[in-house]
Amino acid sequence: MAGTTTSVSTVAIGLAALALACLASLAVGANPLSPAQVWAGLLGQEQEAMDVVRGGRLPRTVLGLLIGSALGAAGAVMQSATRNPLADPQLLGVNGGAAAAVVTAISVFGITHPGG
Repeated sequence: MAGTTTSVSTVAIGLAALALACLASLAVGANPLSPAQVWAGLLGQEQEAMDVVRGGRLPRTVLGLLIGSALGAAGAVMQSATRNPLADPQLLGVNGGAAAAVVTAISVFGITHPGG
């Protein structure tokens, strides 16, 4: 029973940390906002905060959550597929492939910054 309580409290602490990180992601930027302004922007009560939060920070935060979840799932799949709890992307050559793609993008296509 003690193990279940520890697991539940660990998950609760992790979710609280994730919520704080999301709030910080929505509040911090070139135009810092208070948590109350972030909330007003999410609800559409304050036009300037709504433009800042919904226009740039919310998509960035959601994308970060989705990418982090995908990377975590990919890591779990890789660890279970190889039956290696220390498996990392280098094990399957993902690092080398990514480096080759970056070198190709820079040298062949002349891409020097994200987005073209």
